[in-house]
Parts: sequence; C-alpha cells; structure tokens
Amino acid sequence: MAADNVLDMTQMQERFFSETAMVGIASSLPGYRMCWAINRFFGTEFINVPENTITMKEVKDTKTEKNAAQSLVKQVQPDMFGAVEEEKGAFFHFPTYSHSFVNSSYNYILYQLKSENRVLLPEVKHLDYLWLIQTAQSGHDMHMILDQLRKMKDVQLAQELTAHHLKKSIDLLF
Repeated sequence: MAADNVLDMTQMQERFFSETAMVGIASSLPGYRMCWAINRFFGTEFINVPENTITMKEVKDTKTEKNAAQSLVKQVQPDMFGAVEEEKGAFFHFPTYSHSFVNSSYNYILYQLKSENRVLLPEVKHLDYLWLIQTAQSGHDMHMILDQLRKMKDVQLAQELTAHHLKKSIDLLF
C-alpha cells in the first residue's frame, strides 16, 4: 500500500513568510482609495489582483445554535476556471493588491482584512490592512514603510506584525 502524499502546510507557511516583514494598518479608507493614497505617497503601483482575492464562507456555529452566531471557517478555493461554486451561506471576499518590482522577485502585497464587518484575521481585528513585504532587506524596508505610513493623514495606526503573532496566517496564502 502506497503512502498518502500530504501537503505540509506548516512548511509551506514557513517558506511563504521567510524573509518577509509585515505592517498592520488601521485606516477608514476603502481598499481602492487606500491603494491610491499609498501609490501617490510612496510612488508604488499597487493593483487589485482578483485571482488572489481570499474568499471565505460563513457557516453557522453549531455550539450556539440558539442565537445562530456566524463565523468564517474555511477558505473557498476556485475551480480551474476561477469560479467559486455557490452554495447556501454568505461568501466574504478580502481583496489583495500587489506591487511587483521590475526584473525582480521582490513583491509587496496589501491585504484588505475586513469585508462587510467580517475580519480575515480575528487576532488583529483592530487593523484594516496588512502590508506584506517580500524583499531581500524586508526588515529595513518595513521600518522605512512604517515611518512613512505614520506621516499619512488617512492612516490612524501603523505597526509591525510577525507571522508568529497571527494564529490564522495560513489564510494569507494564495
């Protein structure tokens, strides 16, 4: 009998977050306006990447059937054509925006952490965005970005985050 091939999500998560830094941002701006403000302020070109949008399905919590509390429990994977099978229940979409450096594997990813009063990462529910920095000097870049974000008038809070602080950081993988 052949051994089952199992995808090691822990190893995949460690590889994804190696040599990265993260900045949490609190701002009341909607995603497209936040990208526009960051692009103007930093000279970047963040664009919406629809195929990387994180889609979560809301399901009823069976423990509290009485009040029918809802929670986000699973990430929905699109089929090979990019379509998500519509089932009963609400779907929440968390857009991602990307800025890629020319002729380089370096990348910035901006995650929108809230969708219709639902949060992607409950442990940082006070934050609206997460800026993932994937560069050779991600720590240095993060400090420069933090300093500049704190100067933006539409940013109420900018703070450093680590993958170890995020219990559900696996939801950021796409």
